Amino acid sequence: MKEHKIKSLSQLLTLVRASFDYDDVLYRGDRKIKELKPRIAECIPNNDMPRIQMERAMFDDFMRQAIPLSEFKPDTKWDWLSLAQHHGMATRLLDWSLNPLAAVWFAVNRPSTSNAVVWVLIPTAEDYLDPIVDSEPFEIKRTKIFRPKHISRRIAAQMGWFTAHWYNSKNNRYAALDKIKGYEKQLQRILIEPTHFENIRSELDICGVNASTMFPDVDGLAKHIEWRYTLLKDEKA
Repeated sequence: MKEHKIKSLSQLLTLVRASFDYDDVLYRGDRKIKELKPRIAECIPNNDMPRIQMERAMFDDFMRQAIPLSEFKPDTKWDWLSLAQHHGMATRLLDWSLNPLAAVWFAVNRPSTSNAVVWVLIPTAEDYLDPIVDSEPFEIKRTKIFRPKHISRRIAAQMGWFTAHWYNSKNNRYAALDKIKGYEKQLQRILIEPTHFENIRSELDICGVNASTMFPDVDGLAKHIEWRYTLLKDEKA
């Protein structure tokens, strides 16, 4: 897999313009440089049921109970799955963005002693989900990409997309994107060393990318104000 390293936002923008300057390239900021898996893959059922059965049970419960609690009224199961993911429930979805700056912010917004990574996914036409053909999220035969409806201001602000991960019933596992033949050739990594987090964080803020713009609600505003007036462990006075 091809790897790049950056030390600043200007290096990132130069790289993006030189290598990824075309439509629908997806970016994901992360602290893990291996195994691009959704959070449902890490969940352990509280009995002997297969993970897919656990996932369906969680999804059914969410659909039954969330209607009076949400302003958004989903039309499809993909809408419901996006809503569950947005509100923090473990699903087979993995978050991506069309905005490389958003991805970098998620990679460096907290201190760390290990490298951060921005994953770059270059899709082909066959990789996109067709909501009509693939109407059942739990029956897809391969991992696919789809663009959710703007069910929240956060998804809109982050220019959010998802990968929906295929479940392999033979080994009771959800496929990691970087382990799937085909997708592994469409992925690249941009590595960022911890010593550069503070500088890149400040550069992003100058460009208007911070907690208050990535999370355009009261929670995001509170986090941004706290960051403005305090120091993280890797920041100097």
